[in-house]
Amino acid sequence: MLSSLGIMNADMKQLIKLMVERFKDHQRGQPASLEGIADNVLKGRFKVQLRNAICFALDRGNTLSVFNHYAKCCHKKTMMEFHSTIHALR
Repeated sequence: MLSSLGIMNADMKQLIKLMVERFKDHQRGQPASLEGIADNVLKGRFKVQLRNAICFALDRGNTLSVFNHYAKCCHKKTMMEFHSTIHALR
């Protein structure tokens, strides 16, 4: 859905469009903003924040995956060093 550079494919664009349309439908029945924000500004902010949240979640997932892979490799290396030290002491 999203490339590593954050470029959306057609499916992701369609999903974002669907979510924004749902938000717009919901906002139609709501009273005006107390802060005086225009409807079109509010809808634009929602779209940007939605895209940013999705990109952040994917970025966080990738970071966690890399961290876990690195931790696994380091742990394995440390265990190998530990076993070689024990064998050397025998």
